[in-house]
Amino acid sequence: MAHATNETIVGWVSEPDTRGTASLLFSCVSTIIICISSAVHLDVPFTPPSRIKKTGRQIGNLLLALIAPEWFALLAYVDWTGARFISKKQRADKVRTCHWDLSLSFFVQMGGVLVQDTTGLKIRLPPDKVQVFYDNKWLNPDQLTFEMVGDKSKANWLSKAVASIQIIWFLSQSIGRATSHLSVATIELFTLAYVTCAFWMYGFWWSKPYDVSVPLTLTTNESFTPAEREKIIKKSEYERSEIEGKNGFRPPWQSHHFLAGVTCCALFSVCHLLGWNATFPTPIERLLWRIASVICFLAPLGFFLVTDDFLEEWSKREGKVPSEARKVIRWILVALVISFYCLARLFLLFEVFFALRKVPADVYITPRWSQILPHL
Repeated sequence: MAHATNETIVGWVSEPDTRGTASLLFSCVSTIIICISSAVHLDVPFTPPSRIKKTGRQIGNLLLALIAPEWFALLAYVDWTGARFISKKQRADKVRTCHWDLSLSFFVQMGGVLVQDTTGLKIRLPPDKVQVFYDNKWLNPDQLTFEMVGDKSKANWLSKAVASIQIIWFLSQSIGRATSHLSVATIELFTLAYVTCAFWMYGFWWSKPYDVSVPLTLTTNESFTPAEREKIIKKSEYERSEIEGKNGFRPPWQSHHFLAGVTCCALFSVCHLLGWNATFPTPIERLLWRIASVICFLAPLGFFLVTDDFLEEWSKREGKVPSEARKVIRWILVALVISFYCLARLFLLFEVFFALRKVPADVYITPRWSQILPHL
């Protein structure tokens, strides 16, 4: 015989339409870490590192990306332009018989291919001399295929799927809050800036192999002697330090790279400008937030004008500023721009956490439909 109890039996129970400060912090911080860690694609070290060094390298670059995501977004664009140039050059050649795609260009440019001469000495395969190795029969096209590059890359659909789901959930919640006229915390705007940079990095690094720590070593034929190796190093447009493995390959710096850098910083700053009329604990904090957001938006443009010979060309036309004085003025302006930008970024970083001590109550109300989507 069943005994009657006072327990209430229920079926499906909806998620609560509120959140706490801890869950707000966790969702924003986890979104930033997931986005950046899955978006940053590092170059291949010349010598395979130990497990400790590899972990330290990954953590170090992750911290750098968290501090300056717009810099890594710019690197993604620079890498993409270089890889596109390599691909166009290879596709234009009629001698090759195997398929060449953008991932191969990325792999060569990121220092993923080593070639060794008859003495066993290894150098990185210069991106601008790939065809020279094929023309001289030092390498066979079948030695380097996009299938090999795919095997080297450790990116998988699961890691990208987790990052994509978290990004979609965060963006949908942000849109839901805007359409529901709910207040947005400054830390959410801060997270949106990182998500924007992550999208940029994903787009331009999509074909770049991920987490490759061991380069692919190709054996050349006996005609690739030390003398030929030295000729390759001298005739390449890349620096000897890059070819010999001290630094990664980067294409020549061009004016559109500066413009891309300005765009990255502007996109990152616009997300902070969205908090222009946000509620802050004190009026001075709101004023400082506005000033810092404007500085972050304008500083990259000032950096572009100063470093792109704009000031020097103007002073030459005026004929009033000596050459040495122009250099001093330029470096002073560069130092001022970078200093103001770093101070503004530092303030924004701390303020997004300090501002949580006093926020509108509806910050902790969540759109009910956004809880349906899976997220961390």
